[in-house]
Amino acid sequence: MINVAILEDKTFLSDRFSGVLSKWDYVAETSVFKSSPDFQQAMLQFFYDVLLVDLDFSDDCMLEVIRLIGKLHPKTAVIAISDKSDSETVVECIKAGASGYLLKGDATFGVKSAISEVLNRGAPLSPTVALHLLKRITVSPHFDTKSRERQPELNLTKRECEVIGLLSKGLSTKDVSLELGISEKTVPVHLRNIYKKLGTSNRRQAIIEARHLGLVH
Repeated sequence: MINVAILEDKTFLSDRFSGVLSKWDYVAETSVFKSSPDFQQAMLQFFYDVLLVDLDFSDDCMLEVIRLIGKLHPKTAVIAISDKSDSETVVECIKAGASGYLLKGDATFGVKSAISEVLNRGAPLSPTVALHLLKRITVSPHFDTKSRERQPELNLTKRECEVIGLLSKGLSTKDVSLELGISEKTVPVHLRNIYKKLGTSNRRQAIIEARHLGLVH
């Protein structure tokens, strides 16, 4: 039998999960936490076989919580739950240490099978999430080294790498211009070129893609 922790600040969702798990003989105990500090405190004293964590939690960065439990309890299987199905969010979550990713529309009805799968070293994904990841892999040339070599326009210039590198460290547009000794109006120009080359539409996506490509660390 297993112990399951639910990190969810929305009562109607935590009640739905608890209701499903309470009827499952495989689960010995289900613990619900409505704040990440409470969960992190309990985590120091108890071991949970599975953690169901809502990425849309209001009081903290859940990716940091996932990374933390990976350090303290690497054998705990983490299943993320969210309304977001975009590949960038999913990839970042998996990189943080999650073993599964369920959309809230699917999660309640699939939670038992997801837990069974993750405990058998599987990686449960909602169908929509799996489809988005598949499209990212098959469509994006960044997953194919030979394809990247055939498309040199995707390569950033030295200056563009410097700009995205500084932005990835949290610097503002003004700080980047001061650091590089360029006009503050020039930074957005470099950013637009970066977006175009990386196939992104905003700063956050560009930073994620640049890290994925190894352009920044």
